[in-house]
Amino acid sequence: MTRQADLQRRSAAITRPPSARGAVEIGKLIDVSRCIGCKACQSACMEWNDLRAPVEYGAASYTHPADLGDQTWCLMRFYETEVDGRLQWLIRKDGCHHCADPGCLRACPSPGAIVQHRNGIVDFDEDFCIGCGECVAGCPFDIPRLRKEDSRAYKCTLCSDRVAVGLEPACVKSCPTHALSFGSKEDMLDLAQSRLPDLRERGFGKAAVYNPPRVGGAHVFYVLPHGDRPEAYGLPADPAVSPVVRLWRSTSARGLGVFTMFAVLAAGILHYMRYGPLDMPEGDGAPAPAPTPDKSGAKPGDAREAAHGGTEGMILRHSVGDRLNHWLIAIAYVFLFLSGLAMFHPFYFWVSQVFGSGQFMRLLHPFAGVLLALMFYPYAAKHWRDNKWLRADTSWVRNMLAVMQKRHHPEDTGKYNAGQKLMFWSMVPIIAVLLATGVMLWQPWFAPAFPPVARRVAGLLHVVAAFGMFVGIGVHWYAAYWTRGSVRAMIRGFVTRQWAKFHHPAWFKEMTGGE
Repeated sequence: MTRQADLQRRSAAITRPPSARGAVEIGKLIDVSRCIGCKACQSACMEWNDLRAPVEYGAASYTHPADLGDQTWCLMRFYETEVDGRLQWLIRKDGCHHCADPGCLRACPSPGAIVQHRNGIVDFDEDFCIGCGECVAGCPFDIPRLRKEDSRAYKCTLCSDRVAVGLEPACVKSCPTHALSFGSKEDMLDLAQSRLPDLRERGFGKAAVYNPPRVGGAHVFYVLPHGDRPEAYGLPADPAVSPVVRLWRSTSARGLGVFTMFAVLAAGILHYMRYGPLDMPEGDGAPAPAPTPDKSGAKPGDAREAAHGGTEGMILRHSVGDRLNHWLIAIAYVFLFLSGLAMFHPFYFWVSQVFGSGQFMRLLHPFAGVLLALMFYPYAAKHWRDNKWLRADTSWVRNMLAVMQKRHHPEDTGKYNAGQKLMFWSMVPIIAVLLATGVMLWQPWFAPAFPPVARRVAGLLHVVAAFGMFVGIGVHWYAAYWTRGSVRAMIRGFVTRQWAKFHHPAWFKEMTGGE
């Protein structure tokens, strides 16, 4: 078990581990010029970590398996490429670079799932991993991989268990050509620099040490004969933690999100304390006199009310199907909000325990999102005509402040007022954005089909759309509570004639035949 004093950073942690114990930073040097591609390091890694990579038949490359995976943490890559007008055979050992500023740790939402030891090793603790895949999107080298069987992320640990007891990593011990060296980071960097003059004398005038500064430097670095062409070895030229990841996981962004949530809540409380509920004026709540029968004995609007399921003195506002759909959407939204909140900010990660575990919560989150979309869009298709924007709605918006202060009451409101229509039409694109970006982030099924850059942008858009939805739903819920009778209408389905006539006069006339 890793001691807290041995840790430097923990993912999604609000506080830093104690700093009572120091440690010498370690480093692993990979001298590409000495590598013969024997794959001894790859085999040693699999043996020590008990990994079993799938065998691929008919492969057209010496790189086998074709890519890193949950069962392949160390991979020998082979490239045939043209450099300086000559065909070159380039070989590189691929794996985690153990960055000083690890993008995977920055992106991870689960407290303690990724830790950085004081010696520089970046390790995963699968017991806390929820399988969200944010570490994959956050890594500028595209290293971590998710395992479908247990929905957890894996990568090279630099044999932290061996290093902890004074041994070198298994790959270093197995290398027959001393292409791999291990020791203190300072010594390894000095060793890397000492090998450059020899390479330059041998004709590699642009040989260089690959130790990217924009990730704070790495604890696994290379000596590249073609140092000006790292991309020829499959390495990014100037890797850095994405600005999207930095913004998304920054303290400012989290603070803004938390402030927004409390601002919506506080605004509703203060508004209700200042103006009270929106209710019908005194006298309007009394039962209306019965309509005068015509010569046939029928009351005006009887046929229309009957067609809509009305009862004596009541008008049907929401059918049983609409009410059931509404409350299922509300339940799905509450689940999505709580689970999304737990993954957004570590302060709220305790919410995941409500669902049993963070991993189970993450597993259900995308399914709930798809369910919400499947329920919302048929409902929207059914009611879009009732939500068409009218001239009266523009007047409502212009007088919105007066409406909120109960100083203005529109006389031509249809079945839904302008506020409800704004809510309706804003949710149509917001839910579409949440669905599309959610599919792009859905690990381990769909996310691997999208490049890391796309997933980073999708993650940011997902968060922005989620907060837009939160604000909209928050205002919607408060407006329903503020308007007396709205919640009861969505529960029972019916409203009184007086309620309909006061809040939605144009709709009342339509339902009662112009009464």
